[in-house]
Amino acid sequence: MEQTQSLICIPDISGYTHFIQQTEISHSKHIISELLEVIINSNKLELEVAEVEGDAVFFYREDFIPTPEELSDQIKIMFINFNAHLESYEHYRICHCGACSTASNLGLKFVVHLGTFDFTMINKRNKPYGKDVILAHRLLKNSIDHSEYLLLTDNMFEVFPADSPVLKNEFKEIFKGSTNYKELGEISYRYILLTPLHDEVRELPTKVHPYKYKNPVRYSGLINASKDKVYEIASNLEYRSKINKDASEFKYEIERVNRVGFVHECVISNRNYRIQTVSNDFGDNRLVYGELVEKTFAARKMYSYTILEDHGSGTKLQYEVHLEPIPFITWIVSPLIRLIIRYRLKNLFFQLREFSERIE
Repeated sequence: MEQTQSLICIPDISGYTHFIQQTEISHSKHIISELLEVIINSNKLELEVAEVEGDAVFFYREDFIPTPEELSDQIKIMFINFNAHLESYEHYRICHCGACSTASNLGLKFVVHLGTFDFTMINKRNKPYGKDVILAHRLLKNSIDHSEYLLLTDNMFEVFPADSPVLKNEFKEIFKGSTNYKELGEISYRYILLTPLHDEVRELPTKVHPYKYKNPVRYSGLINASKDKVYEIASNLEYRSKINKDASEFKYEIERVNRVGFVHECVISNRNYRIQTVSNDFGDNRLVYGELVEKTFAARKMYSYTILEDHGSGTKLQYEVHLEPIPFITWIVSPLIRLIIRYRLKNLFFQLREFSERIE
């Protein structure tokens, strides 16, 4: 019995190998994980996920041939959502490591193929198996001199014409190409450049920094470690239990990199505080990490900033805590509150300094 044709679609992250090899593994793996989730969550055609392959998602759908409109919509949604996530990450990032600062260089390409395949059982899961599966994966390495494109095999064009008005209206131009593979011979295909779709990524609002209140509580000191190192320790929630021993518990999304808008919870003296990462500007040549705590017992909002600047071979650190007052209450207890905050800042400083100077 002749098998009916099924769809294979593989979105693949361009620049992945260089990104992983040249950047910090701890943040790069979280960034790639988020991007793969964006791709999977943009699956409008209800494709099956056969496997997540490091930098790609192997989608398939049995006995299914999409219309030009369906395929065009699916590719656009995945590509635009992928790049919207990267732009959001760049806009709201607080980390200056190699992974976080170069994530915006990543791209997305697609290989789409119609073929037939059987299934093999691996770890109690059925996965597509056969020469068309091999072909689709081989085509991820091809002769196209671009990093953002949709590659369509000739099998697609037997039922999916190259003069499709949908494709021409959406993507303007379809190119011909071919690549020679040792095991498969010369494989021809058509491809469409996706770079123009960047224009359809929604612009993000201008970043607005929180208001700075008068007469903040301050504490400062010197740390014998680089500014970048101290900043990484202060802003990375994985280190928080090491530098804030007053807290009994921290709750946050482990698989996410901290950024503006990121929320975590901190338990101090059996009281749960909801803390949000915020931005602010304290001048050039400084690194600033900010957090907002709402609804404290003595203020509507409390903004806490860790401000770092170079000092010789080390770092000068200054804490600033800005309080949005609750009328009458904050004013009445202000001297006591300021004393308590300064005491806690002093403890935080010594814990941060000890950890920063000790850790490699």
